[in-house]
Amino acid sequence: MKLDIKYGINAVRAVIKATGKTPSEILKGGFKGDDLELGTTLIWAGLLHQDRNLTIEQVGDWLDSEEGLYVKAVTEAASGFIATFNRSFAVKEDKEAGTEKN
Repeated sequence: MKLDIKYGINAVRAVIKATGKTPSEILKGGFKGDDLELGTTLIWAGLLHQDRNLTIEQVGDWLDSEEGLYVKAVTEAASGFIATFNRSFAVKEDKEAGTEKN
């Protein structure tokens, strides 16, 4: 497996199904990288494009295979998840005011 995280609608749907939370609920709750359950779930969903039969347990085993891999992967996964959410729901950030616009 390689670190090639991509989020499309199906990846977001997988996160919703696995967590029982909408993307808005996840983002409003404030994602913390040390939340291993959510972090591993986000990584797993972002890797599903490589193998639709991939399990969260397989991702956990893979993350154990290399020191520092979880931090690298969860950072990429969280960024990708947020970008997909913003793109899918047309959320734009007002760069001057630092606020979101819909």
